[in-house]
Amino acid sequence: MTKNLFYPMIFQILLTVILVFRLGFTRLKAFKSGHMKGKELSLGQDVWNIEATKAHRSFQNQFEIPVLFYTAILAASFIQMDSKLFLSLAWIFVITRFFHAYEHTGRNYVPARFRYFTVGFFSVTVMWIIFTVHMVFSELK
Repeated sequence: MTKNLFYPMIFQILLTVILVFRLGFTRLKAFKSGHMKGKELSLGQDVWNIEATKAHRSFQNQFEIPVLFYTAILAASFIQMDSKLFLSLAWIFVITRFFHAYEHTGRNYVPARFRYFTVGFFSVTVMWIIFTVHMVFSELK
């Protein structure tokens, strides 16, 4: 079961890779269209068009709440925790991250994004609760 914990993590990493390519594509497109000038880039100014900005923010988001996800997976794997609920929550988290990224880089409708974020955040929070309870009760044995 422990090995299965890594599959959702691999898909979360895949999402991050997809988003970095999308970011590169949207920035290159903005640069080629003349929207960006080399001097603006060299000064680190944040003057990207809306598509490049959405791609950047979505990519950046993968280094916020997902950090809790990665550490939960690694911690559970380290203690060889065997929980189908934990694994299910991991998949729910990753699926909500894909939907969140799709919404963020698409129409960017905040209420929909917030729903995906909330379900994902709840999932990873419950993952940590399960891990903590498992740790406490395994210490009592």
